[in-house]
Amino acid sequence: MADIPVLAPALSATIVRHATRDTLADQAGNPTPAHVLSTPTLVAWFESAVSQAMLPYLSPNHLILGAHIEIRHRRPTPPGHDVRVHALLLAQEGNKTTWQLQAHDEDELIADGTVVSALVDADAFAERLRLKEKRFLPL
Repeated sequence: MADIPVLAPALSATIVRHATRDTLADQAGNPTPAHVLSTPTLVAWFESAVSQAMLPYLSPNHLILGAHIEIRHRRPTPPGHDVRVHALLLAQEGNKTTWQLQAHDEDELIADGTVVSALVDADAFAERLRLKEKRFLPL
């Protein structure tokens, strides 16, 4: 089992992503013509920023799994804008990390929130999944 690293206080990362047609709300299942950056895309980018911050500290046998997310999508972003997502580590308790996130387009703060991630051993996780899948095999 891989040891859980102790992360540096105030660890952070910033990523930049581009709002494209594929990232828009109407492409993510919104049935109205909402041609702006989707909240599900922001959730994925939040998790990506968190992962970028942690990756240098993890062994190849660690997985980063989302455990909880809160997001406030404050302002719309049309396609063509770059979005800067910043993740800041607030706390670590064992294998759980809590992060503060902010996303800005070129004009303003567009979203903020928190992400809780769990660091887990990949082999132990795979074994848990294997045991769970086994219950559903046909007789």
